[in-house]
Amino acid sequence: MLELYPMMLQELWNRGSWLEGNVNLLDSKENYVIEVAVPGFSKEDIKVSVKSGRIVVTAHKDMEEDRGKYLKESFKRSKDIHEVIGIPGGFDTKDISAKVIDGILELTIPKSSGTDIEIL
Repeated sequence: MLELYPMMLQELWNRGSWLEGNVNLLDSKENYVIEVAVPGFSKEDIKVSVKSGRIVVTAHKDMEEDRGKYLKESFKRSKDIHEVIGIPGGFDTKDISAKVIDGILELTIPKSSGTDIEIL
């Protein structure tokens, strides 16, 4: 069992997302397209960044505006999302585009064309 543990950790790291079911990764000829479920969040609540070659999506929303509206309040007063998505190949960070439609954050990420290195 102990010899499986490093392989399981490596698989989680390679996969990138720790919470399955919230992320789709599509691979087309020129782009990667990532879809992240962000129900109830506006674009102002969402932050997308690139760290260590991975796409990081975080979102936070305080629910305080609903306080006092219900007779009994038993759920959290905030919502959070944190997804780290590994991309299988190289990608170009400067032309990433993002949009939120119907609770889905869609990121379009151009694939890296690579760089040829001259051998001297």
